[in-house]
Order: sequence, then C-alpha cells, then structure tokens
Amino acid sequence: MNRTAIFTIINKLIFYWHKVKIADGCVLLGQIRIYNYGKILIGHSFSLVGLSFFNPLCKNSVSVLRTEKNAILKIGDSAGVSSSVIWSFRKIIIGNRVNIGADCIIMDSDAHALKAEDRLSGKDIQERIESPIHIGDNVFIGTRCIILKGVSIGDNSVIGAGSVVTKSIPANCIAAGNPCKVIKYFDE
Repeated sequence: MNRTAIFTIINKLIFYWHKVKIADGCVLLGQIRIYNYGKILIGHSFSLVGLSFFNPLCKNSVSVLRTEKNAILKIGDSAGVSSSVIWSFRKIIIGNRVNIGADCIIMDSDAHALKAEDRLSGKDIQERIESPIHIGDNVFIGTRCIILKGVSIGDNSVIGAGSVVTKSIPANCIAAGNPCKVIKYFDE
C-alpha cells in the first residue's frame, strides 16, 4: 500500500468520525482538521491536500474544514483544495470542478464584532456579521487568496494569487488584486 492510500484511509476515518458526508473517489492527503458543528457535504472525486510534501506551495501544512452550529459547507464533485481553511458560520457553497490553491482562507463571517465596544462588552460573537458565500462551477482560486463574507464568484472565473475578494465576481473572467477586481473577460 502506497503513502497516498494510507493517508486517504486515515483521513476518511477522521471524516467519518466527524460525521462529514463524503462521496466516493476522494483523495485526502496530509494533515486535515475537521470541526463539524453543522453539516459538511462533499461530492465525488474530491481531493484535499494538507502537506507541503504533496504540494510545495502549502506553507500552512494543515487543511481545515469547519462549520459552526447550524452552518452548512457544501463542496461539489471533482473539487480540489490545497492546505486551506474553509470556515462556515452560515453557508458556503462551492461548485463542481473548483480548484482552491494553497493557503487560501474562505470564511462567511468577520468572526468578531466590528465595533470595539461590542468586542469588549462580551457581545463579540452575537454582533458578528455573517453572509453566505457561493463559488460557481469550474472556478480556479489561486494560492493565498482570501474570500470574504457575502461573495459570489461566477462560473469559469479565475481569481489571481494573493487576491482579497470582498465583492462578488462575475462569471467567465480573470480577477485579481486587493481588493479583487475584474481584469478581463474570457470573451474579449
């Protein structure tokens, strides 16, 4: 039995232990952390890498999938994630054939209240803002991107490495930067 098969078997047990619903044909390599307080649903032929041995761009050697209470994280068929953190407070939907590059962060909340008085008074978690994320089919997200709350990324789009996506990106384009903006459409 090769190293890939051993990692996949061990990580499938971790997914099973944390009640993650995952379809057949997955490859789960390296260090993976699951915190499932809601629902995590993963499609066929999913691949998740959590070690620089398998992908040298992975500075963060752990992949993290986390849902908070009553939250949903749904990942479609043939999606691939390298050493990234995906943290759902409400809902994150990732389409089919999506590639998420190394060390990305995708989260649908600020995780904390924005006003200092709320953070200091103990209302920190109650006052945080949450808004769902939707990533369409065939999207490629380059290494070290940050996708923030309330964003939709249209089908077939590419998000350039290191981008911070704060607003929705349409289908069929290349977008990059901080803040992320459309650079060109594929039909131009």
